[in-house]
Amino acid sequence: MGEFAKHARHGKIAGPSLPGFKREEWEKRLNDPALDDDDKRILAAGLFLNDLLSFLRGQIRLADIGMRPQALIRLTIGLATHNLYQLYAATRIDQPLPGTAAELDFPTLLSTTVSVPGGQAFAPDELITGAGDGMKHMFGQLLASQAKPSDRDEHDVNIDDLARISAELNNAVLYECAVGYWHSCVGNGYGLGLHEAGVMIHASRPGLEAARFVSMYRRNNGFLQNSMEIAEAWLHKWPAATKKALCGIPLVRRIYGSERIERIELGLDSKVLEAAVTGVVAMLGLQHGYYRAFMDEPLPELGAFTINQIISGWRVLQSLAMAIFDSLGPVSSSNPRELLRFSPSIPHHVLRATFAKALGLDAERAEALLDVFVFRRNRSQDMWTRPLMRIGQDYFLVVSCIHSVHLERILEGWMRQGGLDLERRGPEFEKYCREQLQQYAKASPIAAAVTILDRELKFTPAGGTQEEIDIVVLIGDAVLLVEAKCILWPDDPPQFANYRATVEKAAAQLRRKQEAVASDYPAFARRLRELGHAAPAPGKILGCVLTNSAVYAGFSIDGVPVIDLPILAAYLENRYVKAEVRQGSKSLHQHLLHFYDDAVQAGMRLERYLADPPQLSDMKRYVKPRDLVFPVESPAFGKLVHRSYSVEVDIAEMKQRYGPAAAGGDASG
Repeated sequence: MGEFAKHARHGKIAGPSLPGFKREEWEKRLNDPALDDDDKRILAAGLFLNDLLSFLRGQIRLADIGMRPQALIRLTIGLATHNLYQLYAATRIDQPLPGTAAELDFPTLLSTTVSVPGGQAFAPDELITGAGDGMKHMFGQLLASQAKPSDRDEHDVNIDDLARISAELNNAVLYECAVGYWHSCVGNGYGLGLHEAGVMIHASRPGLEAARFVSMYRRNNGFLQNSMEIAEAWLHKWPAATKKALCGIPLVRRIYGSERIERIELGLDSKVLEAAVTGVVAMLGLQHGYYRAFMDEPLPELGAFTINQIISGWRVLQSLAMAIFDSLGPVSSSNPRELLRFSPSIPHHVLRATFAKALGLDAERAEALLDVFVFRRNRSQDMWTRPLMRIGQDYFLVVSCIHSVHLERILEGWMRQGGLDLERRGPEFEKYCREQLQQYAKASPIAAAVTILDRELKFTPAGGTQEEIDIVVLIGDAVLLVEAKCILWPDDPPQFANYRATVEKAAAQLRRKQEAVASDYPAFARRLRELGHAAPAPGKILGCVLTNSAVYAGFSIDGVPVIDLPILAAYLENRYVKAEVRQGSKSLHQHLLHFYDDAVQAGMRLERYLADPPQLSDMKRYVKPRDLVFPVESPAFGKLVHRSYSVEVDIAEMKQRYGPAAAGGDASG
């Protein structure tokens, strides 16, 4: 990557989405012979997207609606909640008939899409994310605006106003989408190309980009399965006393009021506990995961609240969002004021008292914790970490940005905003991985042939410098060196770029350490013996990068396998459930993968397994290009087509291949 592209990626040169973009200087670089291919890709994309973003800025006319900025904020929240309500109705799972066991099909759930005007289909999460990003852009403008004397408030809204507000929200979503295209260019290697319909924005490294989408599908699949398994135990197996103890705090049971919430009732009855499962599962996973050492540490930039306290506040708000959502019904087209029910005002003293009672805080600390969730005009904030809007003495909850959100996605946002030193996560993650792998090793069918060192290994090869290996795994005669990396959960192109760069750097470090061990295996073996472990006979030294998320796990980057804990754990267990047929809580059929017959075979097959885990084979096979047409057409170039990827599972083929009629499992995937 050339200097120009590097500077654009790291913000040293303002791109088209920033106020300091200097088009004339970019145009002067068009014929610069010093530019490499990446420089030219970024230059062409920046000039093209500058035109698009300039056009979209001209379409945003919030001031022309003639309503107070605060009214527009409230009505926009109401529209977003109404859209979520319709989305939920379109994608909800029908309840089974009485006496009939529920049957869930995970691939079908993950493949659920909703068609929008124009015929394109999107996953619900894509639509919710797009609306949240659009509201961030829109609210940033409105918070900086001043009302005119003639501006109306939300109680004077009419049908035409709603149409214009909806159009403005769509414009904001499109603008953020176009900004995302630019970020994809500087972060994920996208560039411009020709398409039969006009211009295409596409990945310059399609294989790596397809791997990213497979990773996201696998991440969502794992999250869904884990959540459903725990939810099943929560709803049908665990006693109420256990659930109350795990829940820990009273949550919102009922709200009183429609357009304005005058009272909030807390409780821990069966209905509240049933609704609490999502938040509790996410909380427990974080409290017992690799972030456990930080959960009770005060965050200096967020009122000195701990992560556990912030999560508790978030859970109260999430239960409030559910109570609001459950109180809703269809909007009558003849009365646009009904939309205010979808964005009820919450008096400051009511929500403060709710936080104080639920969390055992005094009024001052309750208000300070509420302030952690209030969105302000700040580029580092988003609607997911801060889903509250405060207007005067009232709060408004952005229901669509908290109703069904992955808590782990936003935890790191609080960490960043709170001033936590994120570099400290690395040693804690390494410690957590060693502990988890030791547990899996003890339960392994080849436990006697597996060793997981309980600490990092430092050694110095002859004539070299000291190397520190995060995790050492011995399986049979195989020596596996593991470079562990705890990286920020990536949710946008810049974060994915940083994630990939960190993995690439880790791969280079791992190769260097492999070479050091291979160059002086006797010194490495001696160090193993000093730590109380027998060293296998000299052989091939294997290596991998182990990450804290599924992103790129199961693929190789720069020739080095990238894995996560579930991939290595499955190998130690010698068992992976490829497909399962369940009826209610009963398992009727499982298609299992086994990877080896004995310890010798386990050592021999480890390298091939890490390079291409068979449990990912179908996900890789089903990844397909996906063309999305941007809904703005230019007479100059025609349509703008965004080529990305999606995993499109053939459900019928999967059932035929892995269902009850299929043969028993093997490692072919």
